[in-house]
Amino acid sequence: MRTNDHVFRSVLDLLLTTDIMPITYAAIATQCEVSRRTLYTHWATLPEFWNDMFMHFYLPMSGAVTLPTVEGRMEQGLLHIRDWLSTPVGRAALLAPDETGATRRGIIEMWRAELSTTVVRVDDHTFSRLVGPLCFDALFLGERTLDAAVRDLARLTLISDILTRASDLDVDEPEPQ
Repeated sequence: MRTNDHVFRSVLDLLLTTDIMPITYAAIATQCEVSRRTLYTHWATLPEFWNDMFMHFYLPMSGAVTLPTVEGRMEQGLLHIRDWLSTPVGRAALLAPDETGATRRGIIEMWRAELSTTVVRVDDHTFSRLVGPLCFDALFLGERTLDAAVRDLARLTLISDILTRASDLDVDEPEPQ
């Protein structure tokens, strides 16, 4: 069989001209000049194929996040996610047919873990406020979130979380009598 890289790059070419939804193993086999049997030998299901392809092209956030401030690192991390979502592979990763949603959950959990590791610990609520607008713009509007909007998103979310944590700490304790 040709290499996985050849197969994934051939399918990437297909994604440049075709939406992911109608792509079948037959279309992939034709594009890659391999048999469907060969594909099934390596990937038992189409969701398994898509998952491997998305991970093949994904670049970890660690190399993209280098600024010394938390706000700067958060902005770089969000820009990294935004830029990946604007690629055919990134868009396809969230639109891929997958009955269980495992591929999407895996990618989203990977982003949350990377932000938590390279920037600051991010809980589910904060993560959804950060990444939700990026996904909405990429998937529904078909455009990249503007740099200034990403910067504001990072800054305002961090400020909001800091203020929320501070107010949680300022709960008035009843005075002993």
